[in-house]
Parts: sequence; structure tokens; C-alpha cells
Amino acid sequence: MRTKAKFARTRANYRCGVAAGSLVAALGLLNTTSLAKAQDGAILPPSWFTLPTLNFSAAPQPGVQAGIYKAPKLWTDDPATRLRIEYLMLQRKGPGGTALTVANGPSRFVPVSSSIVDSGNKTTPGFRATIDAQLFDTPVEFSAFYSAPFRNELTLSGLSTGSGTSSIRTNTTYADPSLNPGGAPFNYTNSQTIDKLYLNHSSQLFGAEANAKSVFGIPGLMLGVRSIYLGDDLNSVTTKFNSTTAIDAVTVQTRNFLLGPQIGFEGMFDIGGGIKIGGSAKVGLFANMVERERSYISRNQTQSRALQNFTNDTAFAQGYELNPRIEVPLMQGVKLTAGGTFLWLNNVSTAFPQYATVTDLSDRNVRAKDRIFYYGLQAGVSVDLDTLAKFSPPPMRKRYLETKMLESQGATPLPFMVYGEINRMALSWDDGVQSKTRVVDNYSAPSIFGARGAAEIARGWTTGFHAEMGFLQARSISVSQDLPGGETSWAPDLRYLDWFIRSNRYGKITVGHTSTATDGVVLNDLSETNGAASANIAMIGGNLMLRAADALDTGAGSLITRTSIGDFVGGATIDTLRRSAVHYETPEYKGFSFGVAGWERFWDVALNYHVELPTWRFRAGVGYLRDTDAGSRAVLGFTQDRREVKGSASLIHNPTGLFLTTAFVKRQYGGFDTSNQAVFGENMVDVLGNVIPGTVRPDLNYGYLKTGLRREFTSLGDTKFYAETALAKDGLTGLREGGPKVVTSSELNMVGAGVMQDIDAYNTQVYLGYRHYSFNIQGLRDSSSAPGGAIASPAPIKDINLVFSGIRIKF
Repeated sequence: MRTKAKFARTRANYRCGVAAGSLVAALGLLNTTSLAKAQDGAILPPSWFTLPTLNFSAAPQPGVQAGIYKAPKLWTDDPATRLRIEYLMLQRKGPGGTALTVANGPSRFVPVSSSIVDSGNKTTPGFRATIDAQLFDTPVEFSAFYSAPFRNELTLSGLSTGSGTSSIRTNTTYADPSLNPGGAPFNYTNSQTIDKLYLNHSSQLFGAEANAKSVFGIPGLMLGVRSIYLGDDLNSVTTKFNSTTAIDAVTVQTRNFLLGPQIGFEGMFDIGGGIKIGGSAKVGLFANMVERERSYISRNQTQSRALQNFTNDTAFAQGYELNPRIEVPLMQGVKLTAGGTFLWLNNVSTAFPQYATVTDLSDRNVRAKDRIFYYGLQAGVSVDLDTLAKFSPPPMRKRYLETKMLESQGATPLPFMVYGEINRMALSWDDGVQSKTRVVDNYSAPSIFGARGAAEIARGWTTGFHAEMGFLQARSISVSQDLPGGETSWAPDLRYLDWFIRSNRYGKITVGHTSTATDGVVLNDLSETNGAASANIAMIGGNLMLRAADALDTGAGSLITRTSIGDFVGGATIDTLRRSAVHYETPEYKGFSFGVAGWERFWDVALNYHVELPTWRFRAGVGYLRDTDAGSRAVLGFTQDRREVKGSASLIHNPTGLFLTTAFVKRQYGGFDTSNQAVFGENMVDVLGNVIPGTVRPDLNYGYLKTGLRREFTSLGDTKFYAETALAKDGLTGLREGGPKVVTSSELNMVGAGVMQDIDAYNTQVYLGYRHYSFNIQGLRDSSSAPGGAIASPAPIKDINLVFSGIRIKF
């Protein structure tokens, strides 16, 4: 009763807080509307919504008419471009206690509810980035936030003391026929009279929004669109009383994708000394596209006890947000900000209500009826980009070292230039158990150093060279749970060492260690954000290993060490690697160019096109390759035969800066290799891991999409907002990867977003990005009772989150 009363008081206090905040926002909106009209000279009739003029007899202040109070001007009237970065410290209040255990018959039992693991007592960090700017003479706001996953886990033991009715006998709720009438009893016998119960709960929240400000000419009024992602995961493992092999594992995942319009009010009021107080209040109505996936596995039982159920539905959700804050000037154009943040989501789907019917495959109800409340503190810095730009020198027309043209002392002068770039970033990841942050080299556009030289040898003919190298040190592609910072050595990495001869009429031939025709054909991107995140997604965190969601050992024992993110795309990269080759490129004709390259057991071709119109720019490429070079595997008697069709396209609308980029890869296998892993495997394997003669792996299919906005809001340079998604299918299928003895289907899904700011004066880009990976693996798994020792079963994998922020400097 005390718990219920406390919850009722908390809920009442929360509702009062929301009501009070809404009332303050409404009065502020109406008051500023009246003030705006008064300043325009309008005669305002008396009404409930007109605040009286305040008269006082104090001595007049400079610039203030005696006896008349003037309301401070709203910050939202200021057209300056501002960037606000805030650190968040959040807590989460879940939908309340959901029973997870019940009694076995009339016996006593140990009650366990979701409140014991619902992350309510956990605090998690996050960040929010907001930019205010002008777009088509309209003040706009773009904002995105991310919070680290809320996570809690525990193991309970001694839940049953015997099998007699006088003993303590505890069942899970899904093992009670009255609560799970659609679940067959023989599917959950291991979850009756349990001795141990392991629970792991995690929740993920992030989102973005775009708002027009001062709409309808009303200062402070905002109207826009918002998207929010809410993911909730529950994993449980039970061990039957007096047994070490009767084990059941359950996973429940709910995904809420909220999208819809919102309306709000924002106001900052100057109280003196440049200090401002205020904040924002918003309310939104969203379409909630819910996905729910559940799996149930009995480790020692037959095939009928390996179940997986996926369903989706659409509901309507509501969101309410209040963000009070104070701003204190620190220096010219820079302010410190601090305040609170409160977000309430209604009609969302969470994991705990799905637990009781996990073995009922006919249950399609996503139960989007829960309420989640997030609250906490925020602190950060607000930067006036227009003021900052005044202190920047004019943009460089060339890279610094490109202006240093040197000549050899030989008989024929050979002008050449030296160039390079540094791209270092902080990379944070969370795999459901381990969270780490390291400083690494962003291998999407790695740090490099190089030189180019060219000289005209005859009219229309040029010859030259290209040399470039990097370092295999702390690469973002090499980061893993076992190697958190990547490589520690500084081994050199030869990227280019070639010479060429070029004719204006006949084209260009390049010989040496160089790019082939399809190198970069999947990387066309007019948003110019490849320096932060490209279609080659495994370049950031590609070596991070998967972690089983249903493992009893939640530490190192849950790592699937033979499988990484990069294995889903066939072994880290979807781009074509540089190699020793002869490469021919035709001259460009009406935007088209053609290339072909080859050397020994490799050849490829590519067709590229680009066009620039008054309002549009478009670039695209498509290519085909065949690679039969088995490398060091050839001495073992293995062969490789891989064929790929790949390409990309990018489109940008010049007046608005809206862009769209897409890429695809289709890879086919036809060689022979006894490896049962993704990097070298060419064939399908059986439950013993041996190659099945006469078979080949299924085709790998990969797709990528990026969209966003690129505009020059300030004289610093272009600001770029992007959202991205990727899908890889059958990268592990037919192999011994991801946990099962044999994978029968596999899928990787990635969603991400980020922002990049160009600083033209220093040839620099500053960026911040986020990626969320989820995985779907089906296969044949160990079973002590099934024929052949394996049963068809899902292999639930924990999601992986990446956050990265860095600086790229070109010189």
C-alpha cells in the first residue's frame, strides 16, 4: 500500500508539474503575442490574456522610460546562428511493476517483478546538439539527442526448495497456463520450479527534430516534426531446480519508432548582466511504428522448444517535453547553459508486458500502452557561430603544402606537391555488457601523407607519379573488446605507389600499386560527409565482436569471438582494395567516363557519370569485378572466385542543400575453401563445420542510404546534417558464425545520424556521429536430445551502439 501511495503521489506531482509548465508556456505565449501587437501600435482591448502594465515609482534607469515596465525581448527574435552542445544526465521511470514469477500450484513462491531490474535507479549520460539558424528567411532549429543505454542485471537463486507442495516452488509467468493459455506446456517445463533466474534489462533512447520558429509571426512559437527511437530489451535465463542442464533462455525486444508533428514554445528572457532564463515546452502527436521480436530456447529439449516470433503494428503515441534552462555569458559569443530536462512518452511498447506470453506464437499484440518518463539535468555551452566567424581568417584557396611547388634538379623539371590529412576521433561503444571509449584514427577517411608529381612531355601528353602512405595504428576498423584501442604499433601502410601517362585525347594509363576501376565506386557522396561516416560502414567498429543475448556467462563467455560486425559485409570492406594493377581510364565525354583494370587473377570495369545543372548536381557509378586471387590460401590448395556488382549514386539540390545518397553491393561466391568463416569461406558447411561438396555460399546483398541537409549557415563553412541506414543480408549464411553450428539466415541492420561542420579557413571538419546495430541470426544450434545434436533455433544477439566525434584536418 505504501508503494502504491508513493507512486500515486509521484504521478500526481508529475501531472501537476506538466500542467504548471504548460500553463507558464501558454501565458508566456499569449503575453508575448500581446506585447508584439502593442509594439506594432495596436490598441488592445481588455481581456483575460492581456497582462496589466506595471507602474512603479522607482528612479528611472538608463534607457528605460520612468514608470513603465518593458518586458525583456525574446532571444528567439535574434537571427544569429547558434550551436548548443549539452551534456545530459538522465534517469528513467518505467511503466510500473510487472510480475515475472508466480507460484507452482498452491505452493509458496518467491515473487519477482520488473521493478527489481527496470533500471529505475540507474543514471545514464547522454548529449544533445542544437543549432539555430535562418532557412529561407525563417528561423529554424535542428536538434538531436542521444542517451547511453539504461542497463541493469542480476541473478536470483534459491527460488525453489523442492518439488513437494509444502516446498517453495517458483515458476516464471510464461510457464503458468493461466497467464499463457496459448503456450504449449511441453515448451516450458524447464521454467517450472526454477532454482535460478538471470535477468538483464536495457533501454535505449535517442531522437531528432526540426522546427520552424516564430511561426505565424508569434515570437517563441515553434512548429515542426520529431522522431524518437525507444528500444527495450529483456533477457532471462532460468535453471530448473536440482538440475544443471535444464535451462531455458528468453529474449524480448521491442522497438518504437515515433514520427510526427509537434508544437511548442521557447523563450529566453534577459534578467540583467547578460544572464537569461527560460526554456522550451513542446507537445507532439506521433505515429508509433512498433516492432516486437521474441525468442524462447530450451537448451536440452527438442526442436519444438526453439521458438521465435516477430510482429509489428502501428499505434498513436504522445510526447511531452519541458526544458527549463539558464544561460550565463562566458566570453563574447559563448555562454554556459544549465537546466533540467523532462520527457514523457505515452502509448509505447516495452519488454516486460511481453514476457508472460513469450511461447505463444499466436500472440500478435504489441501492447503499446505503456508510459515512460525520463528526467534529469543538462549542462553545456552555447556558441554564436556568427561571432566566431568574425575571428576567422579568410578561407584558404589551396592546402598549405599544395602551394609549395618543388622542382627536381634533373634535366627535366618535375613539379610535385606534398599533401596530407589527419582524422582522429574519440570512439565509444556499448555492446550490451562492455562500454569503452578510445581515441582512434577514423578509417572512413584515414590519416595519410602523400606526394604527387606531373610534367608535360609533349603537347597534350603528361606523365607523373603518386605516392601515399598511412599508418596501421589505432585504426577505428581494428577496435574490439579484446583490443579496445586498436593497434599499438606504427606499422606503415602503403596506399599508392604508381606512375601514369595521360593523353587529353586517349585517356590515362596507371601502373603500380594503385586504385582499380571499382575502387570508390560505392562512395559517391555529394554531401561530403564521408570523412565522418561512409557507406563502407565497417570502417568504424567493424572488428567489434558480437555478444550472445541468452548466455549464462554475461562476461567474456558471452562474446562470440569468431564473428564481428564486419563479417556481415563479407569481411570488413565493401569497397575494392588497392592492389598492383594496370588501370586504364577514358577521357570524359558528356559527363561519362569508363575504366578498366586488371593484373593476374583480378579484373574489373566501371562506368561513372556526373552532371551539374543550375539547381541540381548528380554523380553515380557502377562496376563489376571478378577476383580469383586466393592469396596465401592458394598454397593450401584452396581457390577463390568472387564476383561483384556494386555502385552508388548521389543527388543534391543546390538551393535547399537537401541531398540523397545510396549504395549497393551484390557479391557471389564460386571457389573452394574449407574455412567455415566469413572472410575466407566460399562454400556452405554442415553441422560439423565441414564443407558440403558442390555448394557455394548464398549471395551477399548490401544496401545503404543517407539523406540530410547541407547548407552554409555561417561564414565558417557548410553545416551538414545526415541520417543513414544500412542493411546486409546473408553475410554469414551457410557458415559457422554468430553462435549456431550453421547459420541458415543472417541480417544486419544499422541506423545512424550525425552532424559535420566545415571550417574552411583551416581546411578542417568537425563531426559527431551515432550508429545503432541490430542483428537477426537463425541457425542450427546445440541440442542434447535432437537428432544430429542440433535444432533450428534463433541466436539472439545484443545490439551494439557507437558514438564517435572527431576532427579532420587537410593540409
